[in-house]
Amino acid sequence: MLRCTKQLQAMVHKVAKKCGKMKEKLNLIEMRTSMVEADVEALKEHEEAQGEQLSDVVWKLEDYENHQRKASCDS
Repeated sequence: MLRCTKQLQAMVHKVAKKCGKMKEKLNLIEMRTSMVEADVEALKEHEEAQGEQLSDVVWKLEDYENHQRKASCDS
């Protein structure tokens, strides 16, 4: 009986140790996930800013082309 109790205690200790390791791994995964989410958010903001800059460039190019057409028609 005492032997079974010691074996059971050893098994409980192993399971508790594995649970602790799994909890550490879960914490690392959660930390990495939050870092990736922050990176994704930063990339979205950067992409949005790039899109706005591209829109400005397109608008300026269209304005320039319209000005060139008007200048060539006036000549």
